[in-house]
Amino acid sequence: MSPDESRIAELIDVCESIIGFTARLSEGDFRQDDLVLSAVIYKILVLGEATGKLSSGLRARYQAVAWKDIAGMRNHLIHRYDKIDLAEVWRTSRVDVPELLQHLREIQRDLQG
Repeated sequence: MSPDESRIAELIDVCESIIGFTARLSEGDFRQDDLVLSAVIYKILVLGEATGKLSSGLRARYQAVAWKDIAGMRNHLIHRYDKIDLAEVWRTSRVDVPELLQHLREIQRDLQG
């Protein structure tokens, strides 16, 4: 397995964790559950860090994925931790992460094929 294949598998696992953490929650419940909120933010940080470790060739080949936005979200959460927009974290976990997961699964199939 190539480093990119391994990293894509890791990213898929992270996305699945985020989706699982929020699956049965409303946005209000999410905002009130510090444990889930902390776990989701941590996993989003991991997504941002791990995507930066993918090869530039892979990122260029799959431009439909917003690689820079993923890294940007990580940077925002780290450097502006005191100004986290919980609505944006919720939207990311419920909309962006499932979309990313679909892209990652397609990439994984391409790499294995």
